Amino acid sequence: QIDPRIRKALEIVGERLADPLPVDDLARAVGLSRSRFSVLFAAETRVSPQAYIESMRMTRAAQLLTMSAWPVAQIAEEVGIPNAYYFSTRFRARFGMPPTAWRARHESPERTAS
Repeated sequence: QIDPRIRKALEIVGERLADPLPVDDLARAVGLSRSRFSVLFAAETRVSPQAYIESMRMTRAAQLLTMSAWPVAQIAEEVGIPNAYYFSTRFRARFGMPPTAWRARHESPERTAS
């Protein structure tokens, strides 16, 4: 059973993925100091808060690349990374290919038919 404060932080991340999500703000939102929040978050999820946020952003970006025709820069902004170059660098680090290659490889049949 996950700590309710961490569950709340996970919900905040899911709801506000496009927004800046400083760890300090998440900690404050759940009533913990940054250091206590970071330790508890890692104990509950097995990753740091920042790693979790980035993972969620990259997962959502991969979905958007597959299901939409949005430009990469728009997808980057949608997942809270306003710098398209930085987004592409982080996406490549996570998935081993740039966003455009991901899209070409994983394009959905619904999107190509329209």
